[in-house]
Amino acid sequence: MLITPRNTPVVNRRSGKWKLPWTKRAHRLTTRRFIATRLVLRIIVVSFAYAIATMAFGWRAVPVVTAIYGLAQTWALWFGHLGEPRYTHAPATVAALGAAIGWGLVLALTAWRGGPVLLVAHQLAAVMQIPSGALFAVTFVLPALMAGSTMLVITSLRSSQWRRPYPTSGAASRRPGS
Repeated sequence: MLITPRNTPVVNRRSGKWKLPWTKRAHRLTTRRFIATRLVLRIIVVSFAYAIATMAFGWRAVPVVTAIYGLAQTWALWFGHLGEPRYTHAPATVAALGAAIGWGLVLALTAWRGGPVLLVAHQLAAVMQIPSGALFAVTFVLPALMAGSTMLVITSLRSSQWRRPYPTSGAASRRPGS
């Protein structure tokens, strides 16, 4: 039996291929397989939050929910609940997709309850002299832009708090003029 360190690849005797130990393979499979699942679940949860908040408080709830989501994500990163920072890719995209899907859920629920969604859309589109499909497109673009831009502001504030204004050691640490 060949004894090797944990992260050292070993050769499988039957196939002759390099093989990673179980702990390293399990970590790699976990990160590859479940990143997409985590993103989809995050989008679903955020979209339901946007739908509930929009039905309760109106369109003004979109930036508030985005701020809460951004602060919760910052808190989870700070205390290590999301694992490594690579699991937090594209928070503005997640927020924008969640807001658009949430408003789609609000429209679908209103239509399912018997609300005159199509009638109002046709009449409003006739008054504005645009096609009713464009009105629906604007209905989905508005929350996506609000949520995405709010999340970009929050992530830029978060990253500016973590960055140092100048290096802390070495010759490059001297401020200009000192």
